Order: sequence, then C-alpha cells, then structure tokens
Amino acid sequence: MAAPPPSVALLWGDDELAATRAVETIANAHAAEGGVPLERWDLRGDAGSPADLVGQIVERLSTPVIFGGGTLAVVTHVGLLIRKNEHRDALVGALGTIAPG
Repeated sequence: MAAPPPSVALLWGDDELAATRAVETIANAHAAEGGVPLERWDLRGDAGSPADLVGQIVERLSTPVIFGGGTLAVVTHVGLLIRKNEHRDALVGALGTIAPG
C-alpha cells in the first residue's frame, strides 16, 4: 500500500520546474486518494506586506472546507514573510491548525 500524500511539504531551491512538478504530484495524489481534485490557492511572499499575507495564510489553513476535495495552499517566497520572529511564529503555528481537507 502506498503512503498517503503529505499534508505539508517544504520545497526549496531555484528549480521552479521541479517544484511545479512536485506540487502537481502532491495535488494528483490527494485527488486520487479523495476522488475529488483540490482547489489550488497560490500566494507569493512580498516583503512589503508580510503581516497581511501571514494573516491570510493562517486564516486559509485553519478554515475547514465544506464542499469539494479541500485546498492545496502553495506559498512561494516564504523567506520574505518570516523575517520577523512574530511572523515566523504565526506561520509555523498555523501549520498545527491545518483543518481536515
């Protein structure tokens, strides 16, 4: 029996094609497991508004899905969001509140 797809994945490096393929593989594995494709939500880090973006991530991760297969949250350029300890702590804490689905 194959292992279930990860709920959280950290991909790093400068090979965007490899990262895109990895995200697609995870999305396809979740869709195959649940029978319904995930809604993809993309967010790109921006040093100009890290508090707002971290807040959006926290809200999105901790809100359960009512309909559909769930949400695949893809956050790029995370380093720009976690320069301050409070932003980093909020983002790491949000991982523990991931809602089912």
